[in-house]
Amino acid sequence: MTKGWNICLEWKDGTTSWLPLIDVKNSFPVHLAEYAITNNLHHYPEFSWWVNHTLKKRKAFIKATKSTYSQRTHKFGIRVPKTVDEALKIDYDAGTTYWYEAIQKEIKNNRQAFKFLNDDEQVPIGYK
Repeated sequence: MTKGWNICLEWKDGTTSWLPLIDVKNSFPVHLAEYAITNNLHHYPEFSWWVNHTLKKRKAFIKATKSTYSQRTHKFGIRVPKTVDEALKIDYDAGTTYWYEAIQKEIKNNRQAFKFLNDDEQVPIGYK
């Protein structure tokens, strides 16, 4: 029923994308259900059959997502760390530098989003 429907998403960086409704429904079900209610779209057949169910099951969806994340230790056969310390320990135990190199690459790519302070500098108010 959702074939032919597209929905425009605005991302955190301000960019927008038109995506098929079915993809948005699968990726962001709670957000989409709340959007449908807010914008009075829940009466359309493409929304009506699942919006109320999704909102009733909201807490269960969120809990399932959190528990799946917290239980995942491997992806594609590779141990996935949850902290930098854990990543560095994996490298140490395996005698590799893969996680260290990945962390350095990520820092390099995101450096513009951060300001590194010297030990004597105070964190500005409103920042972490």
